[in-house]
Amino acid sequence: MSSKTESTEDTEQEKVVNAKQSALRLAIKQANAEVIEFNALALVDLQGIYLRLHEMLSGIDFPIESGAIIGRLGALQINDVFMEIQRVVKQKLGNRVGILQDLYDQVKIQIVDGRPYLTEGLRVLKDGKYLYVRPAFEVFYANPPLESIEWPLGQEARNGSRQAREQLELLRAGKIRLPNYERDYRFFHEFIEVIKGHANCKGFGEGFFSWNVGPKGLKYWDEKEVDVRIAIRAMAALYEKHADVLCVISSDQDFIPLKEKCERFGVEFFQKDAAKFFSGPYIGKEIEKLGGNFIRGTFKPEWPLEVLSDFMDPGEGQGCLLEGITRNEALALTSLHNAINDYKINAVDRTDGRLEITLALPTRSDVDSRIDRKTNMKQVRITTLKW
Repeated sequence: MSSKTESTEDTEQEKVVNAKQSALRLAIKQANAEVIEFNALALVDLQGIYLRLHEMLSGIDFPIESGAIIGRLGALQINDVFMEIQRVVKQKLGNRVGILQDLYDQVKIQIVDGRPYLTEGLRVLKDGKYLYVRPAFEVFYANPPLESIEWPLGQEARNGSRQAREQLELLRAGKIRLPNYERDYRFFHEFIEVIKGHANCKGFGEGFFSWNVGPKGLKYWDEKEVDVRIAIRAMAALYEKHADVLCVISSDQDFIPLKEKCERFGVEFFQKDAAKFFSGPYIGKEIEKLGGNFIRGTFKPEWPLEVLSDFMDPGEGQGCLLEGITRNEALALTSLHNAINDYKINAVDRTDGRLEITLALPTRSDVDSRIDRKTNMKQVRITTLKW
């Protein structure tokens, strides 16, 4: 695609977005409706999300060949918290409250001769209220110091330690083994970078790992400073009025005292455990006391296709081609989607070696809503809308 064509498409996208926002503002004004904004800030401990997603994908023999897919799934897990926050806040606001994003999605704009036109009227609640949760998240993590451990572990292996020798072999493959667990960190750095590149990610904080190598190899390995950085950032957000809603995404019950602090500042507190989806009903007793302000981790059926859509190229009008992920990853995403959804998709080999996404059912509506994001008329979320 030429740069001239890309520029034309970008201009058309901007026209559609600007027209939709203008139409939305006008409709709300004419209906004497009110927009209620909440700035939602999520503080995320990334290690738990990575390890759980890696465990889940490995458990179904999914080929993890980079951090691209696991990173995008992690971003979906994080951003899903804002939908849950929106749902809870809407319930607390009472009746006659709509969701601004839903109203925005109903605005239909068509470009005719270079000019945008509204194709359908909007139904707005007269004297009603519309909730707009503005999402932002910051991530906290520690990079595993695998290279720093290699020399002392190799020294103990040379001294005859069988455990050290086995650990060293795994370490060179990006894995850490202790007596009670084994963790694969091969793609952790790429996973972090993918999530940090998300539009809603507004900051990060880095801790470190504490470790010890002895005659029997690596015997201690623990993430440090991450929880403290999250707590410090939470307090700064309260004192500096950065958020109306604060959510900590972590399995750790040590963050529960933040709820009392949030209440003193008039800030709604949530906690999400994104590392325990598919893990049964158990949650920590202190977290359980949060009631509706505790959000369980989940894995939604539409996510495999959401990830696929990130790598889709509209091609030449013959379907969406996949680029940027391996063939094994694309086929695995297709299989995962088909296993948990009623409508099916296929990845078909082309003569040029690329894969093309096709549908196994005649209806295209569910899939088109996601595929359209890779065309020149893609839907744009209103995260930059100003009131």
